[in-house]
Amino acid sequence: MIDGKVGKADRARRLRSLNAADSDLRVLFLSKRCTEGITCVGANHLIELGPSWNPVTDVQALGRIQRFGQTRPCHVVRVVICGSIEELILLRQADKSGLVELVNGGKLPPYIRS
Repeated sequence: MIDGKVGKADRARRLRSLNAADSDLRVLFLSKRCTEGITCVGANHLIELGPSWNPVTDVQALGRIQRFGQTRPCHVVRVVICGSIEELILLRQADKSGLVELVNGGKLPPYIRS
């Protein structure tokens, strides 16, 4: 797991281990702090434990594993409980994506499409 409490050196060590060709690790848990600027192509499963109010932030999290150098299909699991704040956030994300689609003439930009 890599979150905001992990120091820079330890984060780099964990990423090297994850991305190593002989690594058995395939699942990545990321905090919101780690949605930008790191490459995690050693993983091809992303488990999202809490969606962001901004749908682009969640797309950036997927971009950590689905990028140049990835050789396997990527999978995302979004853990959401019915009636929870996470469900409300996902509904708001859909509303925001719908507005973006409307403004762009019926097309979502590639960074929002899933």
